[in-house]
Amino acid sequence: MSLNPANTVISVGASWPPVYVRGQANTAQLLLSGESGAVTASACTYTLLNPNGATVVTGAATCTAGSCTFALTSSHLTSTSTVGGGYTERWSLTISGATRLQEREVIVGIRDLAPPTQLTDLTGRYATLANQLPRNVTSWQVHLAEAWGTLIRRILRDGLLVFRAMTPSALREPHEHLTLARIFADLAVSQPEDSAHARAKVEHQTAYEDAYNSMRTALDT
Repeated sequence: MSLNPANTVISVGASWPPVYVRGQANTAQLLLSGESGAVTASACTYTLLNPNGATVVTGAATCTAGSCTFALTSSHLTSTSTVGGGYTERWSLTISGATRLQEREVIVGIRDLAPPTQLTDLTGRYATLANQLPRNVTSWQVHLAEAWGTLIRRILRDGLLVFRAMTPSALREPHEHLTLARIFADLAVSQPEDSAHARAKVEHQTAYEDAYNSMRTALDT
């Protein structure tokens, strides 16, 4: 969304700063949406700058409905590229005949990190969860994904080097408890404050905080 009220409102999806793994191929992606749904850029130029402000690569991005992508190769981010934040990517977009510039910080890491919790972990703990899905919802995956985004943003905000994490399982307990807290909060929306779902939400929120503090110590070490 532009800070200039004269510009048409366009949202750019960004759950957390992208992490690109050095020494391998990565796909840079910018998600675009507006009041009517997906927004399509007619053209886009992508530029990646290193922490010193020097251009790593620039070129035409591929644009489809709702997104623009650019292929980064191992020659762009080599195995000796500096690890950490401070990289900037620029997306020069042409939308409805007007040029817009979107910039965001990106991180270069030494390995990728995937969510360590699966839906089967949740139903293994609470077998009835699969039968409590709200109408028109097919799975609890959205809460799993949103909890992961919340966890990663908190880790980065606390200055922890998540992109250096050696053991993804260190994030398992905080991710699982936060997901369950979100699920039970969803189930408790129209229920009394002392309902079983409301109590479960508080229980898992507390367990999440405890697990996060333990995880933080491990990442600091």
